[in-house]
Order: sequence, then structure tokens, then C-alpha cells
Amino acid sequence: MPFLRLSSSRISNFIPRHVTGIHSLPPELLCEIFLELPDHAFSLHSDGRSAPPVHALSHVCRGWRSVAQELCPSLWTDIRILHCRVGQPAMVEAYLRRSGGLLLDIVLDIHDTVEYLDDRPFWQVLLRVWSAAGRWRSLQLRTTLANFAAIRENLGGASVETPLLESLALFAVGNEYTSAIDDLLSGVATQATRVGCDHVHIQGMPMLKALMLHGVKLETDVSLFAPRLETLDLSFAPHGSAFLTSLAEQFHSDAEDLPLVPGIRHLTLRGSHIPESTALISYLSHLTALTLGNVDGIDAPSLCRSINASLLEELSLEKVTNAFWLAFSSVQMTFPVLHTLTLSSNSIAGHFLPGPNGVEFPALTRLRLSDFASCSNLITELGVSALESAAFIPWRTLTDLTVTGDPDYRALRTLVDARSAMGVPIRSLTVDSPLFIDASALNWLKRNVEEFTRVVPNPRR
Repeated sequence: MPFLRLSSSRISNFIPRHVTGIHSLPPELLCEIFLELPDHAFSLHSDGRSAPPVHALSHVCRGWRSVAQELCPSLWTDIRILHCRVGQPAMVEAYLRRSGGLLLDIVLDIHDTVEYLDDRPFWQVLLRVWSAAGRWRSLQLRTTLANFAAIRENLGGASVETPLLESLALFAVGNEYTSAIDDLLSGVATQATRVGCDHVHIQGMPMLKALMLHGVKLETDVSLFAPRLETLDLSFAPHGSAFLTSLAEQFHSDAEDLPLVPGIRHLTLRGSHIPESTALISYLSHLTALTLGNVDGIDAPSLCRSINASLLEELSLEKVTNAFWLAFSSVQMTFPVLHTLTLSSNSIAGHFLPGPNGVEFPALTRLRLSDFASCSNLITELGVSALESAAFIPWRTLTDLTVTGDPDYRALRTLVDARSAMGVPIRSLTVDSPLFIDASALNWLKRNVEEFTRVVPNPRR
């Protein structure tokens, strides 16, 4: 084709003279554009497994690399280590140097046990990261229980001062941790003996606002951050209930000096219970989001006495027993501003919905059901009750429903149809794809739900 052989000078004749390329932008403006990349912002809840965008920017051209390395220290504050390879200690060193004195967001996601690796890169990375502890803004460490034990033994208990740390997440991973959880749930191990020896020492965290401990015990002085802490996640953490109690008692003792500090706002407990105490009631008095999972023997009335129902906005129950749900749904308590309820893999039989004299959610708009098999009764009752009694339509404010885990499209069609007939329609429905799809029910849902979303099937299925 003739036009492919046009010279660059002739091609330039077709370009307006006022149009200039990106390389004409001032370096300072280019740096600001780099900083607007959506993946630049770090999140405590992110899995951190995607590479920071600075890597792509640095490989576009020499000019961009120069701007990124010399004029944009903020691009180098997000350090993510997913595997410990030979070149990574030098990479961490470059990040620490190029980020200047700015605060750091760090993810260490190392699933291989050190004893089976060339451990030199592992320790070189750890030493460099620990040397910059005074600049940590957030730290997320995901590794095996054996590695946590090695860190404790080889870094002097991993004791470190972190005066600017706002978010800390310590996650145990691997087969050893999974087996320990299975033993706990089956009754073979207890919360106190399971992984109590695997802990990390991190001291001096006066700015800490968010703390997540999954299977790891944290040795620290809670008096420094108890009044400031807003988010707490204790998932199968050794002595989790005792740790929560120590936070509550410290907060309670500081209440006279800090009367305007609200206490914890978001609490997640898995494998631990909420001990009833005056200090804990004070500590949880401003709780807005609560997640409970795998809680054995929890007393529902005691739980309700420990939280302030008037402020709770989000409630998530994971793998709770039938006895707990029956007791909880029978409590005569109203949650006036609770708008989101999540139920996941719960062993609940019989009637799912609370009766007219039980717990009430008058503002509930979003319902999340992550395992259809465990909540099929609820789907049925939400539709049947609406048709049987106009005087008692359960959760009449409910408009947003998410159902995953092999949902039955026909049952969902019945639910949507029944609530529409009673004037309380489901306006948003999100589902995943079951193994066997009822095409007729699926098409009906697409036509009759304002916002219908079907999650893309897992290709491995």
C-alpha cells in the first residue's frame, strides 16, 4: 500500500502544527500525571499481588524513567515483595533511596518457608525493611507460621519502633496454618494452644488506626494506640479475646482523660468470642461494622448487650450455628440504621427470618448471601412471607440482593416476583453462575430486575 511508504517529513504535513507530543510536557507536569495512576494508592485490604505502576512507567523510555526516579519520590513509597529472589534486596534499597524521607506502604507476601529457600534474599529484604521502620505508614506481612517464628528468633524478637505506623496487617498462610484452623474448628486444638508461640514484637505504634491479625499473636504495648484504633480484625489470632479485653480495659482507663475519643468503629472476630464486661461495652459503644465468624458457644443476648444497636450499620455473620441464629433473631432489639447484612456459610435450619417480635432491621437495604445452600430457606421465606401477610412483610426496605454459591435462579425468580407483587421490589440483584443454569429463569431476571449483574463464571470450573 503506497501510504505505508510515506516519509516522516511528508507524514508531518498531515499533523497540525499546534499539536505536540507528550514528551513536550514539563517534567513536573508529567510527574503529577504519574501520581494520578489509580493503582498508586495503597490499601490495607488489597492483596498487594499486582506490581506497582512505577515499574511500567520506568520502562517506557529513558525520559520517563528519569522523571520517575528523580522527580517523583512518591512513586517509590509503595514497596511490594511477592517472592524473595536474588535481585530484590537491591530493589528494596533503590525504593528506600528514591522515596527520600516519605512514608512507606509495604507488602511482604512470601508463601515459601525460608528453610526451603535460599534464605539470603529473605533476610536481606527483611533487614532493609526493618531498618526503615521509622518511615512505615502501613505494613502488610503475609507468610508462614514457620517464617514468623524465624523472624522472632533472628531479628531479636522482631521488636521494632514504628512511631508513624497507621495500618498493620499480619497474616499467617500455608498448609500449617490451614491445618491449625481445621484442628481448632474440629475441637482438636484450643485457641490458647494452637499457635500461641508464633508472635511478633512491634512496639511504639502511637498512630495506629487499623490492625489485622490472622493466626498471629502481636506482642505490643496497647496503651499507645488503644484510644486511636478504629479498625480491628482478629481472625483465629491466638488469645484474640484476651487481646480485645486488654484493648477495652486500656480504653476504659483512658476515658476520663480522652472523653471525646469514640473507640473502635469496625470489628472482625473469627474464632474468638466477645467477653461481656463494662469496659468492653464502653469500647464498642460507637461500633458501626461488626463481623463474626466461626464463633463457638457465643451467647447472642450477651452479644447484643455488648454493642450499641442504635449505631451499627453493617453486620456480617459467617459460619454461626443454628442455636446462635435462633437466639439472635429472637432478641427483642431494633437496629435502626443497619443497612447491610451479610450471611456466609451458616449452619441454620428451619425458619431463617425473625418473627414480628424478634430482632428488627427497619433500614436494611442490602443483603449479601455467599452460600445459597445454607440460605435457601431464607430465600423462600422472603418471598412466601411477602405473599402470605401484607401486615408483616420481612425487611420491606430491602432493595439490593447478592447471592453467590450456586444460586437457584428459579427460587430467585419466585422471590423477585413475590416482592414486586407486594410493592417492595428487589431493584438490584447480583448472582454468580451455578453449575446448571435455568435459562428461562435467568432471562426473566434480566428483564424484570432494574440492575441485574451476573458474575462471570470461573474458567477453571
